[in-house]
Amino acid sequence: SSGGFWTADGVTMIDCLAEHNVGANSTTPARGGLGIWVYGTGLIQNCTVRANSGDGIYVGSGNVTGAKFINNVVEGNTMAGIHMVNGSGNVFEKNHLRGNGIGLHIATTANLIIGNTATANTTNYLIVTSNRYGPIVDLTGAGAASMSGNSAASTLVTTDPHANISY
Repeated sequence: SSGGFWTADGVTMIDCLAEHNVGANSTTPARGGLGIWVYGTGLIQNCTVRANSGDGIYVGSGNVTGAKFINNVVEGNTMAGIHMVNGSGNVFEKNHLRGNGIGLHIATTANLIIGNTATANTTNYLIVTSNRYGPIVDLTGAGAASMSGNSAASTLVTTDPHANISY
């Protein structure tokens, strides 16, 4: 079994790549298959995390508080794209989640979830009660009319800059 990156308190990861990690039992973090295992406070930003047999980014085991996950591309992971299991007060912002088991799975309370996009996941968002998040806008239905010219009205059905989008 193998795992990608394992982080502790104070770690900053920017522009990293975690891919193709596999484990004997990918539902058990200690056995591998994770792209990034976040064990403490820190920053994960502009990383690409893809094609892992477990979660793309697994946040927990320790009580993770105050971590930030910003503008990551998380795709094609067997389990969740991002999976928060222990801690609070974390920020999940502008992450792009595609083709995972669950796009964004927040199983703890008191986190902030804003500006994320999710598509082609088995479930795009799974967030327990007592978190704060921007509206989750469903754009998975029929598309808008065609457009030709120099301008057109928005078809996003929201002007909220903190909206989380499913498409």
